[in-house]
Amino acid sequence: KTRLAIAVGEAELGQRPDGVWFVDLTAVMGDNDVPAAMAKAVGLTLRGGDLVQQVIDYLADKAALVILDNCEHVIDGCALFAERFLAVAGPADLLATSREALGIEGERTVLLASLASNGADAPAVRLFADRAAAVDPSFVINEANAETVGALCRHLDGMPLAIELAAARVTVMTPSELLAGLHDRFQLLSGGRRRQRHRTLEATLDWSYDLLGADEKRALRALGVFMDGFDLDAVAAVAGIGRPAAMNAVEALVAKSLVLRVEGGHRARFGLLETVKAYAEDRLLDAGEAADARSRHLSHFHALATVHGRTGFSELRLGVRLRPDRSNLAAAFEWAASSAQWVLAGELMAGSFAAYLFDGAALEVRAAIERAIPPCEIEDNELADHLRVALLLTLVWLNDWLTIGQIGAALTTSPIPPLRVVGFTVLALVTSFTEHETGREQLTHAQSELDAALVTSPGLNTDMAAGLLVWIRARLAAATGDYETALRNTQAWLTQQMSADYFTTGATRGVKHAAVCQLLLGEPVAALETVAWLEQFGVPSSNSDEIRALANLALDNAAQAEHHIRVHAARAISGRLTGEACDSALLLAALAHAEEHDDIARGLLLHMGMGLEPATVVYSTHLATQLGVTSEHAERQQLTLGYSSTSEQGLSGSRMAMAAVRNELARRGWD
Repeated sequence: KTRLAIAVGEAELGQRPDGVWFVDLTAVMGDNDVPAAMAKAVGLTLRGGDLVQQVIDYLADKAALVILDNCEHVIDGCALFAERFLAVAGPADLLATSREALGIEGERTVLLASLASNGADAPAVRLFADRAAAVDPSFVINEANAETVGALCRHLDGMPLAIELAAARVTVMTPSELLAGLHDRFQLLSGGRRRQRHRTLEATLDWSYDLLGADEKRALRALGVFMDGFDLDAVAAVAGIGRPAAMNAVEALVAKSLVLRVEGGHRARFGLLETVKAYAEDRLLDAGEAADARSRHLSHFHALATVHGRTGFSELRLGVRLRPDRSNLAAAFEWAASSAQWVLAGELMAGSFAAYLFDGAALEVRAAIERAIPPCEIEDNELADHLRVALLLTLVWLNDWLTIGQIGAALTTSPIPPLRVVGFTVLALVTSFTEHETGREQLTHAQSELDAALVTSPGLNTDMAAGLLVWIRARLAAATGDYETALRNTQAWLTQQMSADYFTTGATRGVKHAAVCQLLLGEPVAALETVAWLEQFGVPSSNSDEIRALANLALDNAAQAEHHIRVHAARAISGRLTGEACDSALLLAALAHAEEHDDIARGLLLHMGMGLEPATVVYSTHLATQLGVTSEHAERQQLTLGYSSTSEQGLSGSRMAMAAVRNELARRGWD
């Protein structure tokens, strides 16, 4: 089903101006998670409220094809989405793969027939030959074996997965031996055609499973708990075997087509076809090992997430390391929550939430953290405060300044000294937006708390709180135009993180802040060198399009500047992140100003609202001064600054910026 859907998608690419999007539902936990999976696939960041409607609104004017793959385990969620989607006339289409139809009005169902098996050129026989040659290059279909292979494929009902599993055995069995081995098992099958197909596949898997060694069986059963791939360390931990044994078992399972090698960057990663995963889960339950395997799965990811101890400060490299395992983290959290292991659940989220942020899932991890805080308040109040710090850092990605201020206020009474520093520091930032004197008082409180924490509570959390205080001082200095102090403080913060060898997720914004200060001090080359520093952590260069655009404008590299502005604008008008359109409005205003079209620049800047990147907000104040609209720009920003990203005022600012960006792109012929 999946291969055919992908082939259809490839064929449709040229006919779909807005693209073909593939939504893999294999690792989705439940029906309510379907909209989030779709949003991630199409590049949309969801807000609170009706998630289904947000995805539908996003697709409403797009001539796109959306492929929902493997719907059967979330059939109700897919049917609900499709039903509401079809009720809205639009150019987008859905293609769903499932073992059963969605059962909604307007659905057209295509039943996939078995592969034909008659003759040496039959599709089933060619598939067998292709897969057999992959493991034994000397294997060919000839007069001596063609009839046997055809009979074998017919015995397997022409089912591709069953054929592949059998073909993987040609290194140790001839086609005649394969046919004889399956013949005995299939003698027992009976029932209707639909049931027969299910039993055919199950019997083939049984046959493959029975031929495995003890470690291989144990490993395959354990793999049923993984949601979206795994590495060798995870296999060893969850199967309860040593890493060498895990490596040997996975190697054998790959050779037998029961495990797939998948893209994993610097670490080898593997996965299961959804049918094999379901089979492995069944065998795990039959063996009475499911609870133990899920507990070992939780223990493994908890150990990875808490490698730096208990802290609410996320580490950049750990987030990158755990990003491929986000679905496994979610599954581990659900297992801990369902068994009321809230301390483990809370520590898991506090240590791993950066993986969600880097995977575009800030809304999901916010919900998980908020869910864990109340029970942790009862069981372990200090952990609850670490979770509040994690929530603060998550909310920064969501631009929810109203809630950030509320949580900062709550942390000022924390029993943990460094977290009180965090509370007063964050409160200073939020209150300084409108009450500068109050903000300075909060900074004084923060410094006093830090002085005490350095004596009573030295360690990672105090070091990170000290760095945060330096960083907030830098932000406030930049807001008043003291760019030299702001740059000095930001660089001190980054240097402190380097010496501690612990880079928080905020480092990405800190680097951009330093680069903007360098731009405003007339050092565009230094600014480009500063943002390039992030690439060593796996942060793509496109993450710094704003800085690269402004630096190239300062260097009179118009073509390079336009490239980065166009890339950023294309991302912004997708609606992926609230506030990103505001940043694009600034970039387009800076370009218009460089072209001496100041009326256009003023119009764009005054539609900017509150940007997503604090660094661009600093630059926008500088540009407003150059354009003579300082007070109007400040009033415009204060209208949205401090409000939740889900509030009407915050969303209104983004919508106005989005309209201005679209109009400017059309004027330039860039739409």
